[in-house]
Amino acid sequence: MPQAYIATGAHAAFSWGAWALWLKLLTVGATLALTAVLVVLTLSLYQRCDQYAPTAVHFTVANFFAAAYIVADTTVIIAMTLARDDVVQTAYRAAIAVLPLALAAYFFVYRCMRQDGWPSRRLLVACYSLGLGGAILPWVDSPYLIVASEQLTITRANIFLDYGAGAGPFFAACLAVFAVVSYRILRHAPARKSTGISLVTGFGFAVFILCGIHDALRELGLSLLPLDTLALAGVLFQTFACAVMVWHYSLTLGEQRSHHAQLRSVTDRANRDALSGLYNRCYFEEYMSRAGAQARGGLLFVDLDHFKTINDDYGHITGDRLIKTVAGCMCEATRERDVVCRWGGDEFVVLLELGAESEHTHPAIERLVRALDQTRLDGLDGLKLSASMGYAEFENGQWREALDRADAALYEAKRGGRCRVQIAC
Repeated sequence: MPQAYIATGAHAAFSWGAWALWLKLLTVGATLALTAVLVVLTLSLYQRCDQYAPTAVHFTVANFFAAAYIVADTTVIIAMTLARDDVVQTAYRAAIAVLPLALAAYFFVYRCMRQDGWPSRRLLVACYSLGLGGAILPWVDSPYLIVASEQLTITRANIFLDYGAGAGPFFAACLAVFAVVSYRILRHAPARKSTGISLVTGFGFAVFILCGIHDALRELGLSLLPLDTLALAGVLFQTFACAVMVWHYSLTLGEQRSHHAQLRSVTDRANRDALSGLYNRCYFEEYMSRAGAQARGGLLFVDLDHFKTINDDYGHITGDRLIKTVAGCMCEATRERDVVCRWGGDEFVVLLELGAESEHTHPAIERLVRALDQTRLDGLDGLKLSASMGYAEFENGQWREALDRADAALYEAKRGGRCRVQIAC
């Protein structure tokens, strides 16, 4: 076709305003940006092994083909404006070719939603091969297929290829498949996650289907509106898709945070002593075992003096108050990186990080002794609290041997008159 004829036809076809071209260009920019957002969200869901990752992957593939359609559709108008008949032909055929590929991807969106997982490889190959076969048809000129020849038909409202006998059934089949798949998807829409997500999904598909019907009628010669609406519907649909994925992502993150909080709560209750709130013996042993052969530090074994007498004279409730008070005192007197554990009864074990201040005595021990000496129970001012302590250092993960030495040093401190710290040799 002569280029002068195309330029004249283009001027007649789009004399209703250059705003349509600008609208198409804005549509291209929007769809590319939204596709990029969908890719990022999908990669995030895939890396997190989200249960909806398979659905998101195929949904993003479908939107990639939809973006390709919008770009090709816009290229047709630009090529007509520039009187490039070869580009018009190529872009027009490309816009039609991506439709069956997009439908194949949307079909797998439904399959993934239905079976909550990845489809089989055999089904993937079969359906995408079928979509690829449909994508090849627009590139073959035949009066019995979609495109009969390279001739273009230009009207005041649109530009058309010289369609063959198979064009009508092709567009009708694409629309029917999309309508059926959309209906199936809506039946499996994530209403179990949120009613709002289901409504947004339904509205997006409804707009897309109506615009698809409109543009299919335009391709067959019946123009209801002065411009194609499928590209605009694609952008609107992608916007809703991004909203749904962000919505789902936020719900998933909220559920994960709640799950992690519950897990931390359960784990913390299992690792903590119910009375004192300190770590229990089981946790301390697991913690030290995880530290491995490179672990080093100092172990302070603490035993309250005359605790049995306090229980007998003041009662077990007072004894429990004393345990809680001592636990709080030890936590305040030690550093954040130290580990305080209730070993059992009135015995405590503190893992202290080694310091360079002195060869044996750790400054944290002195702080702890002073803190215990100043501790008083409300209403029992006459009760003086004291403790005997044994301390031993270890290297190369030999903490059990150090604990035995600290325990032996503790009993030596008791035999030496109590209320003192004995450093193990």
